[in-house]
Amino acid sequence: MIGKLRTIGSIVLFAVTIVTANAPASDGTLPRVVSTSVCADQFVLMLAHPSQIAGLSVHATNPDISPLAEQAIGFPIVGDSVEQILASDTQIVILDTWGHHRKASFLERMGFKIVRAPDANSLSEIEQVTRTFANAIGRPNKGSEIAARFANVRRKALDLASSGHRPLAVYFLPSGSSPGEGTFVDDLFEHAGFRNYAADLGVTGWQHIDLETLLDRPPEVMVLSFQDRFARSARTGFAKHPQYRSLVDRSPAIEIKSADWICAGPFVTKVLDALVDGRARITKQQSDEPG
Repeated sequence: MIGKLRTIGSIVLFAVTIVTANAPASDGTLPRVVSTSVCADQFVLMLAHPSQIAGLSVHATNPDISPLAEQAIGFPIVGDSVEQILASDTQIVILDTWGHHRKASFLERMGFKIVRAPDANSLSEIEQVTRTFANAIGRPNKGSEIAARFANVRRKALDLASSGHRPLAVYFLPSGSSPGEGTFVDDLFEHAGFRNYAADLGVTGWQHIDLETLLDRPPEVMVLSFQDRFARSARTGFAKHPQYRSLVDRSPAIEIKSADWICAGPFVTKVLDALVDGRARITKQQSDEPG
């Protein structure tokens, strides 16, 4: 069973492969693009032709928060100030999903096209926003290609998840917030063959779950991420609590690289791969234990 589950890995890596060095030359008609946020960077790197990329955000090459940091190396880095955007050779400016209304309004008056960074709350929505974003930057065929690969990966994962035990898994940010129903993390758990602890409690969106509830009803699996990044933050009291640390130490765990799900996009196939692999490993360990 483990071998079967792990076959998804090569599919996942193929889904997020980006080869910019050997990309065919642009015919010069594609619009130039500047990205001002780390989430937008990922979509630009996956979908834009290299010749389109006039600039990426200051976080694009930071591997701690940028899933495609390696692919971002070599492209111009443009800050999010209006002055820097005006100085860049671009026609399209990608802003965060929310906010920056005054900046967006000003840039539109200056003749720039404004595109918002995609946002999705499920894996099927990721397919939709990938196509929409690709259309906005003049790359509909690339969007359809990436979305189709992503759809193929998630369908294969769901097929594998349909059989066997579905362990109860929980994921917390270090602050104690946990993703419930209606989040892309919940959908990732579903596709990987886990039941989501927060959703089982009736949580929708991201909500805080108190430690007492967690200790009274411990999960079967702990999914860990962002622990190191926020180690010095004042908002990590939950993750630093001795009782929580004790639960982590005695529970089966799956560690996810923080950058891989910093936001929802086709690159979360790396997370799906890790969850599928983790479920196979933990299920085998439990089955091998003496009854």
